Amino acid sequence: MTENFYMKYRLLLIAVFGALFITVIYLSLKHNQMQHLVLGFVNLIVGVTGIWFFSVITISEKGLVLYKVNTLSWSEIVSAEKKTICGLPYILIGRRKGFKWWLPLYYVGSTDVQDALRKYVPPGNPILEAVDGQTAPNKAN
Repeated sequence: MTENFYMKYRLLLIAVFGALFITVIYLSLKHNQMQHLVLGFVNLIVGVTGIWFFSVITISEKGLVLYKVNTLSWSEIVSAEKKTICGLPYILIGRRKGFKWWLPLYYVGSTDVQDALRKYVPPGNPILEAVDGQTAPNKAN
């Protein structure tokens, strides 16, 4: 089973993004600049698609899928630390290979992201320590 979480205000963000590019498209039509019109439509489509389709986190028994392209199994996680940036909560995840991930905790779904992590993350995983603020029982000091 999997649970999906989405950016909370993605419709509002799409509306703001659309309003910005509608002015570009309007000015392109007014001044008869077709290349700007085409570029405005392309930017609008790419921006809306990116916001709508890629602002998704999937949590399952196997691990995380971040933004529909980055996959991480639970066994690859070596560290996790809860952080707040500009008032938004994240978990900074250290992996065996590659850069650290910033897992947003403010995304919304049928449950809370932290509750889904408690449900799917195996015992002893560093993410549980970050979510619950306690040390895992099998972690050596």
